[in-house]
Amino acid sequence: MRSRIEEALVLKYPPVAVLHTDEKPDRALQFKDGRWGSVVALLMGAARGRPAAFDRKTFGCPGGGTGLGFGNRYVDFPGGIEYFLSTGNPEFSAGEAGKALFNTVSALVARRTRPMRTNMRSTVGTPKEMGSMRTR
Repeated sequence: MRSRIEEALVLKYPPVAVLHTDEKPDRALQFKDGRWGSVVALLMGAARGRPAAFDRKTFGCPGGGTGLGFGNRYVDFPGGIEYFLSTGNPEFSAGEAGKALFNTVSALVARRTRPMRTNMRSTVGTPKEMGSMRTR
C-alpha cells in the first residue's frame, strides 16, 4: 500500500521513518563501531526494504550522528565543522560568502549543542515496517 505522502510527491522510493527506540530490528543494516560511512546509503537501504539501525557508536559520520539526534557530533570533527565548510573549497572560502558561512555555522553549532542520551538508538525503515516498534 502506498502512503498519501508517497502518492502526492510521486516518489521513486517509499518515505522512511526515523524512530528513537532501544530495539534493533532483525536484519537491520548497521555500521561497525567507530567506522565512518554515509547515513544516506543506509537510508536508501531502508527505503528499499532493509531496516537500518544507528547508535552512539555506529552513526557513520558527524553529520549523520548530529542529524539522527545523537548530540553535536561536530565537536569530534577534526578542526571543527566550521573549518571544513570554510576551507573545503578554497575558491569559496576566500570570498565574503565563505567568511559569512564560517561565522553563521559557528553560531549555529554553538547554539544547537545538546547532551547526548547514552542508551538511545535510531532505527530507520519504511513506516509499514516501523509500525510495531515502541518509541520513546
